[in-house]
Amino acid sequence: LGFSYSCSGTGYAGGAGSACGGKYAQCKCSEGYSWNGNICKEQITNGADGDLYYCNRQIVGIKVPNTDFYIMIRDIGSMSRDNALDSCRIQELCNNKTARLLDSEEFGSIISSGDEVNRLLSEAGGVQFTDGYIYWTSTTGKYYAGGGKYYPNYGVCTWGVEKPYDSCGLQVSDIQSYRVRCIFE
Repeated sequence: LGFSYSCSGTGYAGGAGSACGGKYAQCKCSEGYSWNGNICKEQITNGADGDLYYCNRQIVGIKVPNTDFYIMIRDIGSMSRDNALDSCRIQELCNNKTARLLDSEEFGSIISSGDEVNRLLSEAGGVQFTDGYIYWTSTTGKYYAGGGKYYPNYGVCTWGVEKPYDSCGLQVSDIQSYRVRCIFE
């Protein structure tokens, strides 16, 4: 470890660990500040800060690259589709934000930035998407299913496929138990 930080000034509560020549490898931060890898930065109480969205000083979402929405940092469980829709709607977020179940196109955007999304989730203390997990989407009604036929079904997407629409399909029943990850704008 390099001893590079003096750990003094506004937001600093001293060094973490032992010092070398009056410098530390990492700093401790005062209440309301957090170490972000090289400085003690004031924590946002509620709202966006870069790729992160805070609620009561807790990270609740990450911005999905090249989109205008945030995805919550954790799944809210496995459940039926109707329960998934309701469970997203009742998620408590700050600043009058309302969560909702993502649609298959939004899931495709997440998959196309998969490595970056998982990196951001990891850095935010969230739960990364795992290959093979199936997620409900809000997509319903007539949906192109191939061969020129349209089928009224319920949307599901599987994580871990490189092409977004190759990973999304339809489920005949809405009572299956699949994972749920909500988004908000």
